[in-house]
Amino acid sequence: LSALADVGAFPAAPDILDFGGGYGLMTQMLLDAGYSAWTSDPHVPKPYFAPDHVVADLSAAPPGTYDLVLALEVFEHLVQPVEVGESLARVLRAGGSLLISTEIYKPDQHGPEWGYLATEGGQHVNFWSQRALEIFAAHLGFTSIGLYPGDTGFLIVMSHLDEGTLAARLQAALERLDDPAFLASCLRPWDFRTSGVIPAGARPLARSVQLGDVLR
Repeated sequence: LSALADVGAFPAAPDILDFGGGYGLMTQMLLDAGYSAWTSDPHVPKPYFAPDHVVADLSAAPPGTYDLVLALEVFEHLVQPVEVGESLARVLRAGGSLLISTEIYKPDQHGPEWGYLATEGGQHVNFWSQRALEIFAAHLGFTSIGLYPGDTGFLIVMSHLDEGTLAARLQAALERLDDPAFLASCLRPWDFRTSGVIPAGARPLARSVQLGDVLR
């Protein structure tokens, strides 16, 4: 995300919403890195992290509130993905981007053994091919779609940039990841000692547990 922001894949100093943010971990990391970030999850009304940066009711948020909406490992769980996508597009400003992550279904490669089916847990209820993602993005009004950091994702970027500009900026962001100094600058703020979750100066403690004691 920092590399994408650095190369102008979305507006500078974006207001970010992490939809399906769970306990607010991503939002806290973004806040610690200096971003304006909020979390929204209908199943977690009061997250442990970033509890004062919560959008409790997304439908009440004004249109055009955010420059960037994240939905990481969310859309494969949704029974109404189009309706949710429309609600996320509604709160984006003109030129805003939607970034989702989900494993892309490839009909010529994936069969019943595909691990992403998650047949035992049953939590993955729809699966996205490249073509389905393109149709979905077009329906939401986006101009282009790109995969980052490679042809299989991890991030699927839905953008209002033209296809050539988006491709160039994704490539530039990929090159930023090869710069150790840039990576260090991105990772440095993501330390829970800075947020007070872990006391400053704390060190990991070596600890062992006797399993017999656990069973007793």
